[in-house]
Amino acid sequence: MSTNKKIIEHVDFFGEPLLLGDVVVASDGGAKGSMSVCKVIKLNPKMIELEKIGKNIYYRKTFLRYPHYMVKVHNDVVIQYILENR
Repeated sequence: MSTNKKIIEHVDFFGEPLLLGDVVVASDGGAKGSMSVCKVIKLNPKMIELEKIGKNIYYRKTFLRYPHYMVKVHNDVVIQYILENR
């Protein structure tokens, strides 16, 4: 009996590959059109589990989203956001 685990590969709205630890912007399911900066904490076969970054967390810290409903953010933008929201 073999335990072949299928490698999960996801891409964001623009086709960028998503990996554990990447920072993305995604709809957080709060108020209409609200967005959050999040970190990818788990890759599931269909959805990705995200954890919100920053001090403005009102409802829940982690949530699931489909990968094509998020956009990967690059490091320089993330560092600036984290420094401004401490």
